[in-house]
Amino acid sequence: MTENEQIRHAVLVCLYGTRKMPVGESFISRTVSRDVGCESAAVMPEVHFLKDAGFVTTVEDPFGPTLYFKLTPAGILHYERNR
Repeated sequence: MTENEQIRHAVLVCLYGTRKMPVGESFISRTVSRDVGCESAAVMPEVHFLKDAGFVTTVEDPFGPTLYFKLTPAGILHYERNR
C-alpha cells in the first residue's frame, strides 16, 4: 500500500471507531499521524479525498466555524467489507 492508501485506511479506522459521533480534524490528524507515522499535514487532504469519494461527510458546528467529520453509510460498508 502507498502512504496515501495507508492514511486513508487509518482515517476509515479512526472514523469507524467513533461512528456514533462526528470528530474534529485535530483528533483525526493526531490519531492517524500517530498510527501511520506520517506528518499530520498529510492527513486532511486524504480526509477530503474520502469526502469527495462519498465515504465521509462533514457536520458543521452550529456555534462556530469548526467542521466535524463522520462516516457515511457507504463509508461504513466499505470499511466493513475491506477490513
